[in-house]
Amino acid sequence: GSGFMSHQVLNLKRKAVAPCMTCPLCRKLFRDATTIIECLHTFCRKCIYEKLCDEEMETCPICNISLGCVPLDKLRTDHNLQDVVSKIFPSK
Repeated sequence: GSGFMSHQVLNLKRKAVAPCMTCPLCRKLFRDATTIIECLHTFCRKCIYEKLCDEEMETCPICNISLGCVPLDKLRTDHNLQDVVSKIFPSK
């Protein structure tokens, strides 16, 4: 019945939105989505923290925009995006 159809639609939607909800560093769905306020690129919190702290990066790993001398100050938790991820991918 209609249940099957809506399941297919949801699967299509998941495929379509997954790239927008995938961390470019670990290639998995965002965990604690964290956005760089300078360029609005988003990562898992752990991924971007490790990148900036362990590798002492001072730029966005995607676009190389400078994050100044305290890069962690430029990070913001993206609660809205994380909400969307957990609604569309509840099992993750």
